[in-house]
Amino acid sequence: MITLFSASLRYLGLSQSEASGMLGIPEQRVKNMASGRSRVPPGIWAELSTFARRRDAEVAKMRTQAAGYTLDDANFVLSSMDGAPPGFPCADSYVTMLAAAVLTSGSENAGA
Repeated sequence: MITLFSASLRYLGLSQSEASGMLGIPEQRVKNMASGRSRVPPGIWAELSTFARRRDAEVAKMRTQAAGYTLDDANFVLSSMDGAPPGFPCADSYVTMLAAAVLTSGSENAGA
C-alpha cells in the first residue's frame, strides 16, 4: 500500500534521495516515512506543502508559456538544461512540471 508521504513525493517528482537532500534529513528517515514505519513530522509536511504550492504556481505559469509547444519543443528545452533551475531540488522535479504544463496546456500540438 502506498503511503500519503510516498504519493506526495511522487506527485512532486521527487525520489527519496532528492527529498532527503531537499528536506535536509537522512535518506533512511525518508525511506521510513515513505514506508509508513515512521511518522511524518508537521514540519516536513509544511516544507512539502510549500514546495507543492511553488511547483503548482510554476506549472500554471509554464502552462501559459507552453501553449503552442510541441513535445519536441519541450524536449529541446530539456536538452538545453544544465541541472535543476534555481529553487528546485532536482532536474526531475522540473521535468515533471514541464510535462504537466505541456500536456495540460490545451495545445493541439502537445502530442505532435
